[in-house]
Amino acid sequence: MITATQVCQSLIDEGLASSFKKTKQKEYQYNTSSFDVASDNLQLFDETFGKESWLFLVCNSKEICKQTYYALKKVGGDPLLDWNGGAEKNSIRIRVSYFKGSRWWE
Repeated sequence: MITATQVCQSLIDEGLASSFKKTKQKEYQYNTSSFDVASDNLQLFDETFGKESWLFLVCNSKEICKQTYYALKKVGGDPLLDWNGGAEKNSIRIRVSYFKGSRWWE
């Protein structure tokens, strides 16, 4: 399983994003992490459900979605097109190595 950092770096390597940063914050009484990507091509959201961490990507076009999908496959990820309308809505989700993301305590 790949890490969230590897996903973000692959987006930069493929020219789909210009930079990313991992930020730490407090959500309720819990410490959490979040990944922010600077991109005109897509938006990235993250969430942790119990012990599963996921990144959700919404791309600006079908072409960007296709490029993103193959960039994630290239680095060993297993991107899925079954979230938020999938390929029809230019949306991808990918499971990544565990991190204490938003709502990890649930």
